[in-house]
Amino acid sequence: MRSRSADLQKCLRARSHFLAHLRRPRQKCELADNLEESRSTIDRALRELEDAEFVERADRGYRTTLTGELALEAYRRYSARLDGLAAAREALDPLGTDAALDGALFEEATVSLPTSCSPHAPVEALESLLDGADHARVFATAVIPAYVDIYYEQIVEKGMTADIVCAEGVLDWILARREEQLTAIAECNGVTLWETSADRAVSLVVTEREDPDAASDGSESGGRREDEPTKNHDRASANALADTAADAHESAPDADRSRGTDAARSARGRDSDRPAKRVGAMIYDDGQLVGFVHTDARAAVAWGEAVVDRLEADAMRLGGPVES
Repeated sequence: MRSRSADLQKCLRARSHFLAHLRRPRQKCELADNLEESRSTIDRALRELEDAEFVERADRGYRTTLTGELALEAYRRYSARLDGLAAAREALDPLGTDAALDGALFEEATVSLPTSCSPHAPVEALESLLDGADHARVFATAVIPAYVDIYYEQIVEKGMTADIVCAEGVLDWILARREEQLTAIAECNGVTLWETSADRAVSLVVTEREDPDAASDGSESGGRREDEPTKNHDRASANALADTAADAHESAPDADRSRGTDAARSARGRDSDRPAKRVGAMIYDDGQLVGFVHTDARAAVAWGEAVVDRLEADAMRLGGPVES
């Protein structure tokens, strides 16, 4: 015997586009014109939606009920997550069920996969996500030279602040190959570095962009005032970092590739229409980069922040206090 929930789901799959047109009262003739449906189809759809209590008759036609509004929103979020999962399926297929990802990450998500024509697409998508951000919270489970270049540019040159949690071995690898860049990053105000024994199949980044209207001087200085110092000249934190990561690893992930220079890049700059927070996940299969997923869906951002919170709680802070 079918459950009531199953009947409601079937109704939403078939009639959700009707609900979207009934947020204000409409007559049947209006629906027929707007949706280009026959009168018989309109009658049948409204009858089914009334039986489900998704719509009700009003003085000027039919309109959605509160139940209908909430059901439509839930259905849209469900559909948006499925669309994202379908787009990311190739990247997710190699992972086990213990990959600790959340379905919210795929809601209205943009998915970038490496291809023979564009092998660096995920890295370029990461760079676009970070561009214009004022602050980033990062968990790095793997590293390639392009990541170091991207974070150096955003933090040292553009003034982005960051809390960076690295899996064991990541900082060792960077110190052995990009010590000067890492030292410059570690010296910047508003940057904290952490190391954790946690091991995951994904790296995470949560970006935050301040409200441009809240800027005190209206400048476009990447999150810092022009008169604010961009570096902490006390090298104690960098020295402490080097002491902590003394044994450098000699091998890097197979995905060790520099950024492509011929692929088209996303629009740059600090667009006031861009969301305040976004979350991205770089996905790996046995050290091989297989995709990047990012979204500004609230549930996804909340999940990403909670994951980084847990990782920071169990991580070791490197260096001394750093003021933002």
